Amino acid sequence: MNNDTAMNFEHIKSEILNIPIDSPVVVYFGVGSAAHTKITPENYQQYPPFLQNMKNKIPKLTVFLVLIDPLQETPPHVAVDYKLENAAGDQYHYKNTTGSLHTFVYRASICTIADVIQAPFNINITKQLHDFNDFAIKNNVTLVYHDFTGRDVALLADYFDSQAINHLDQLVYAMSARENHGCLFDLTQADADFPFRLDETPIPDARPIIKLFNYYKFIVNDSYADSVCDLNRYPREMRHLMEIQKTQIVNKIKNNFKNTYLPILRITHKEIVGGIVEQASAVEQASAVEQTKTTNLLIENIYMFNELPQIYRQMFIEICNEKEYNLLYELMFNYTSSKLNIVSQINDMGIDGEEILKFITMDEDSYKWCNNVNKFI
Repeated sequence: MNNDTAMNFEHIKSEILNIPIDSPVVVYFGVGSAAHTKITPENYQQYPPFLQNMKNKIPKLTVFLVLIDPLQETPPHVAVDYKLENAAGDQYHYKNTTGSLHTFVYRASICTIADVIQAPFNINITKQLHDFNDFAIKNNVTLVYHDFTGRDVALLADYFDSQAINHLDQLVYAMSARENHGCLFDLTQADADFPFRLDETPIPDARPIIKLFNYYKFIVNDSYADSVCDLNRYPREMRHLMEIQKTQIVNKIKNNFKNTYLPILRITHKEIVGGIVEQASAVEQASAVEQTKTTNLLIENIYMFNELPQIYRQMFIEICNEKEYNLLYELMFNYTSSKLNIVSQINDMGIDGEEILKFITMDEDSYKWCNNVNKFI
């Protein structure tokens, strides 16, 4: 099999369908998982510790490890550690004697539609992931996907939120509450873990399913009040992990607000003010331009949009190139408000995101906005 082109995951699907129906199945995609250094539990990207723990606690569980890396070693480190046999004869599929642990190796460079940079030599696997999501939902398979190459996997998680909206405790893109750790990610820490439980489905002839507590399920569905009730279904010793997730999510939004959202709003505001100045009288303009001239700072700092999800990134850059700054400010204001509303809901602040942002940006002088930030963020 040519692993550079065979990226449809059909072989994995076939193997899953052959697993006894009473066995729950978890599929883990690890992108950038080649062992470039000494393997320790902290960097065991080929088989993260939380999955190992899950396998130990649920004896009937079958785990599929899908390792994607052009430099993936032969055999993969996990195959040696767990005495997996070469099942296909082509250094592509390995499994243990009981068939409860499988490893599939794809030696290829990949990308997705959500990535900021999509190199032409990379294989775009967006469609394949869409198909696998559908397969997982239909067949009660749990999926965990993480990218260790430095790409912001949160952008891919956001992209798939609409497809997985009712299954975000089953299809989990990005470990560690969608923080971008790159390859420097200690997998033994609590923020790399999930509360998990076995859901014995009452539907006849249906596979039992592993559920993962993923706080984004309640964010995407705007159902924050349901989170505590749902958490009570998980083992008590795992429930503290919800608070860790919430803290990570809040910190991520705060960092994005200070480093991306607010700067975009500030520069857009300056562009708008600059446009007004251009319409002033020649005398007034001569002095005012020196204070407010921005030479299209947004286009000069277009990289700032890279932190935004693909659909917003593309739209905002197009609007920016058209110099429709009033529209850009309005849309960016609404997007930022929605993110601040998440912080408000999680922290039970009693004020919505739009009110917070209006207070922060109330001064006509955008340089003074930072004075109000620390009161809320």
